[in-house]
Amino acid sequence: MELQKCQNCGVKFYYRAIQKNFFSGEEKRLKCENCGTEHRLRKNPGRFLSLLVLLPMFLWSFLMLLEYYFDRVLMFFITIAYIIAIILLSPYLVKYDKIEKNN
Repeated sequence: MELQKCQNCGVKFYYRAIQKNFFSGEEKRLKCENCGTEHRLRKNPGRFLSLLVLLPMFLWSFLMLLEYYFDRVLMFFITIAYIIAIILLSPYLVKYDKIEKNN
C-alpha cells in the first residue's frame, strides 16, 4: 500500500490532503501541489467499501460468539480501534482519477 501519485507528473499526494479531502463534505476533488492537475474520487471505491462493510460484520459476529469471554467494555474499545484504523488507512484505500479538461 502506498499513497496515490498524480497521474500527470507522478508526484505523491500528501497523506493529510487525501484524508481531509475524503472526509470533507465538499466535492471530492484533489489538486496536485506540483502541477495543478485536478483529480476526482472514483465513483466506486470497491476495496474501501468492502472493508468498511464486511470487516465489522465478521468482527461483531465473531465477538458475539465469544461474548461470554469478552466484557462489553473490551468490545467498545475494539470498535473504537476499528474506527481509528479506518480513518488512518483511508488515504491508502481511496483512489482518484485525473480529470480530463475539454478544450
